Parts: sequence; structure tokens; C-alpha cells
Amino acid sequence: MIGMKSGVGYLNHKGVLKWLESIHKDTLEYGNEDQQFVLEQMIDYVKNDYREGKPLINNNIIGY
Repeated sequence: MIGMKSGVGYLNHKGVLKWLESIHKDTLEYGNEDQQFVLEQMIDYVKNDYREGKPLINNNIIGY
């Protein structure tokens, strides 16, 4: 989950997903609907669309 490379810690794909899911669990209890929605979108992206080396593209014209 957390690795070390040249003395610098980094998260791999599964580590990021677990980290986001743990934050989402807290927002279900303490957060508001907007925070929950954003985290759900991020989790969905990591689970379904994330590919190593593929950039995140925001096609939302509103800018969210």
C-alpha cells in the first residue's frame, strides 16, 4: 500500500483507493452531502477509469 522510493513515501493504486474509502466512511458520519458526492466520484474514477499514465481529464464545463 505505502512504498518507499529514494526515501520518499508514495501510495499505489490500491493504497489511494483504501485511503479515499476511509475518508468517505468518515464523511458519511460527519460530512455533508457535497463532500460525500465528491468522494464518491473520486472513488468511482479510481475504481473504473484510472489507468497508470492516463491523465485525469475534466470535461465538466462548469469547472467542478
